[in-house]
Amino acid sequence: MSKSNKRVSNNEINPEEFYRPLFDSAGEGILLADNKGVIMLANHRMSEMFGYTKKNELIGKNISILIPSRIKKKHEQHVENYFKKPKPRFMGKGMTLLGLNKNREKFPLEISLNYFQSDNRTYAIALITDITERNSAEKKVKELNESLEQKVKNRTEELLQSQKLHSTIAQNFPEGTINVFDKKFNYVFVEGEELYKLGVTSEKLVGSNYLKRLPKKIAKEVDSFFKYIFKGHSAKFELKLDENYYILDAVPLKNSLGEINNILVIEKNITTRKKNQQKVEKALEKERELNSLKSRFVSMASHEFRTPLSTILTSVSLIEKYNETNDKVKSEKHINRIKSSVHNLTNILNDFLSLDRLETGEINVDFEHCQLSELCDNAIENVSGLLKKGQTIITKYDSSAKDVYIDKQLFTNGLLNLLSNAAKYSKQNTSITLTTSFKSNHFSIIVKDEGIGIPINEQKHLFERFFRANNVTNLQGTGLGLNITKKYVELMNGDINFKSTLNKGTTFILTFPI
Repeated sequence: MSKSNKRVSNNEINPEEFYRPLFDSAGEGILLADNKGVIMLANHRMSEMFGYTKKNELIGKNISILIPSRIKKKHEQHVENYFKKPKPRFMGKGMTLLGLNKNREKFPLEISLNYFQSDNRTYAIALITDITERNSAEKKVKELNESLEQKVKNRTEELLQSQKLHSTIAQNFPEGTINVFDKKFNYVFVEGEELYKLGVTSEKLVGSNYLKRLPKKIAKEVDSFFKYIFKGHSAKFELKLDENYYILDAVPLKNSLGEINNILVIEKNITTRKKNQQKVEKALEKERELNSLKSRFVSMASHEFRTPLSTILTSVSLIEKYNETNDKVKSEKHINRIKSSVHNLTNILNDFLSLDRLETGEINVDFEHCQLSELCDNAIENVSGLLKKGQTIITKYDSSAKDVYIDKQLFTNGLLNLLSNAAKYSKQNTSITLTTSFKSNHFSIIVKDEGIGIPINEQKHLFERFFRANNVTNLQGTGLGLNITKKYVELMNGDINFKSTLNKGTTFILTFPI
């Protein structure tokens, strides 16, 4: 066919026949307008989108009918400006454009513009997309994101509050610390009240090695203990640092794969508990000692009291008999035996009364200035009636003697005990020497006898309660005298020592500060 009849050959496509179906069936609205804004062409999707159902209903109308009234003037200015400098452009990027349908309802749009010229006239082509559903989906996505963000925010806040709570709990963990260590025994986490007592912060310890804070011997033991925990065991370990006691309660921490890369160690300061326990044990030990003391007292009293009482009873019976025969010599002998027995009983009772007062803390020390030689002479006079036949007490007083500051009664009681023991454990016709000595800051009293002495292997027990050496079992005594004397001396801030050789004698040295 010829071109004049607008026919094409079998190998050619008529542009109008090709583009028209594309134009009408396009999924987006397509609009063609002149420079006055008059709509020249509008496809089916365009009419449908804006609610114009009649064919070509939009043709010839101004595009302003598709614009909400509040932005019409602004839009007309945009149209005028566009035709002055036409170019391809995308409208609405980053903002929302609104269209107005036939029912005067607004809906969101996206618009792409281009232009072409024909017969010296410029036309604008608009590709229009209804983005209502997209905006709805985006809104839902946005709402979902906001909801998720809020949930994340809330969860984060909860975690922060939880961490803050856990941190507060850990920081205030009483008398100890909560620790997490890695395989090298470095701190991963540490908090607790004990840190602040020691003036150490958790920040300073994290990353440092726990064992380096311990003495070498203890560190070696703790190293073995931690290795045992890393093998999957739970255990406790007690250690002592300086004067403090701690107990470590440790458990392994497994990850999701069951691997143990860390251990949790609760370190508790048990010093107060330990000391209270020691006090209780000490009290129990004292109770046991008191029970033992009672048992030994009963045993000793049954022996020590029976002998003098039997003697007294026998002597009284004999005196009655001798009185009938008027035998004064024999009566006198038994009267002396009664006196001696009464004296022994008195000494026993005095020992127990003194021990009781010492145990209950009822003895008050009353210091006063005294003449030492005068105190010694009084003690010698009081003990003279206990001396055996031929026994003498020799005195050697320091010529530079000064007044001493001491408790008269306690000093005299202690010295009497030493002098009476010297007489008791020495034979007839022996000497007891009493010596005084003054130095720049102390004075001494020395009591030396020539008696049976104390076996060397028993000397360490000499000042213990109820102790009596094996070589004196045939002589009366409670085994309390030296124990009481030692306590008297210590109450007066003094010290007591001795030297003894078996069968040669014993020397006691009392030393007091001036």
